[in-house]
Amino acid sequence: MWDIAAGGVVAAGESYEDAARRELAEELGVLAKSWELLGDGTFVDDSVSMIGRGYLVVHDGPFRFTDGEIAEVRWVDRHELAALLASESFVPDNLALLLPLLLVRCPQFE
Repeated sequence: MWDIAAGGVVAAGESYEDAARRELAEELGVLAKSWELLGDGTFVDDSVSMIGRGYLVVHDGPFRFTDGEIAEVRWVDRHELAALLASESFVPDNLALLLPLLLVRCPQFE
């Protein structure tokens, strides 16, 4: 199953920002210096109920996928993403929460 974001669970006592930094480092090997808050949202389906917050980080690499959670990575533009969305399965919570935020805030996704 594909995902459109790196992310995970906020630990007890951890801020959203600290959790985002930790997850980005764990999943992509990225230590980001600049962040842009995309927004907040909620998602509920039969197996997940969550409150989420999305951030935009621009980074040129290098990327390291060392935590075992990432099996394959593809960097795609908006048109390639549309084709993947039509043919592949995606993590529904991040897709529902983050894709609308990206479409509003990032001109390259229009």
